[in-house]
Amino acid sequence: MKTMAILGTAAILAAPAGAAPMIDLFSNIGPSSVVENKAYVFGPPASFDAYGANALGAMLDGETSRGGDIADTPTAFNANAGHLIKFTDILATEFPSWRMNFSPTGAFANEMGTWWRVGLRIEDADPFKLANVLIDQSNPFFSSTRSLADVVKNEYPEGGFSWRTAIGIYYGADGVRGTADDVVCDSSSCDPFTQPLNLVAWRGWGKSDYITTQDFLDIFGGDPAALYADAVRYYSGGYGDFTPPFTWRFGYSVYGDDGALEAAKTFTGVITGVPEPDSWAMLVVGFGLAGAMLRRRRSRQTSMGQRA
Repeated sequence: MKTMAILGTAAILAAPAGAAPMIDLFSNIGPSSVVENKAYVFGPPASFDAYGANALGAMLDGETSRGGDIADTPTAFNANAGHLIKFTDILATEFPSWRMNFSPTGAFANEMGTWWRVGLRIEDADPFKLANVLIDQSNPFFSSTRSLADVVKNEYPEGGFSWRTAIGIYYGADGVRGTADDVVCDSSSCDPFTQPLNLVAWRGWGKSDYITTQDFLDIFGGDPAALYADAVRYYSGGYGDFTPPFTWRFGYSVYGDDGALEAAKTFTGVITGVPEPDSWAMLVVGFGLAGAMLRRRRSRQTSMGQRA
């Protein structure tokens, strides 16, 4: 029933066979999953499941929003047209701090923190395999190229595919989505790592650290102003040895079984410092570095996530 709610019932005609795969990226802000080693550390916030359903459903249908406005509800999925983001939107916490509001009320009262992601949608009339979708990322810290199958299988809970995380659909012999021969792939219904797929929607890769309540007490004395001030100093002074601005490239490529490139799309942004304490907007791509200032100051390393 959950899967059907995400997929809807309308039949959607696929692109003509032989056409290049269509790749769409969806930058968005949502609740933190706060996961470590494929297990929920202190459980996802109450809104997380509903947010996942809204995000996946919208991306599957090629929509940029679903479930309302993020300003009104944490379960909403709203894709950002640009790359402008606040560092306060990429720091997850164990305690209520939705978008770094330390006294949230109403629908946000139990929200632990936000996480910025770049969601992914790939559709191809000719079925493709996850292993043939490559993620390429590069920045002054590192660069890597890995298959989408490797990333979601090894770094995300539930093998990366579930109704809350990612969905794949094989259109069947008729090549039409929404008909009786569709095969819907998540970890419970089929193996998305072996089943050729016509459509994949994934909530996407993001980067953030989180701080626990104990970290907050030990490092900042439980004082929100101390957390803000430390973050502003860090972002204003550069990221370690790399002084902003610098770019972060995040791209997807789809290859055929013969190794030929079929489609590619790149998301590149500029990470900048924060010029004033009251102006924390940043140009970011793919991965927020909000927790870096915590790692400098901690006597013990906190968990960091390259997770959904």
